Amino acid sequence: MGNRQGTEWVLAPDVGNVGKEIWASPIGPVRHDGGSYAGPRSTPTIDGDRLYTLGINGDLVCMGTKDGKILWRHDLVKEFGGQIPGWGYSESVLADGPLVICTPGKG
Repeated sequence: MGNRQGTEWVLAPDVGNVGKEIWASPIGPVRHDGGSYAGPRSTPTIDGDRLYTLGINGDLVCMGTKDGKILWRHDLVKEFGGQIPGWGYSESVLADGPLVICTPGKG
């Protein structure tokens, strides 16, 4: 994951070709400075052919591992009343069978 030109991205590097990407998918605009330490903090979780991750702003996404296509998304702040912590969302999503678990946070 990383930031580029005001947008958070999930990146799939080509480990056999240093500096190249297999795919890169935007997950949303950067809306939080991470307490003056910019950038996402989540480590993506892979379960089979799906990747789950949580951006610093609360953008929870599920995407295909082969192409980075977003299969579904939720905004933890807008949809679940979450509140972005001072350092931004910093957890890695747990996949457990049909469940995807994370905490929206509430102030």
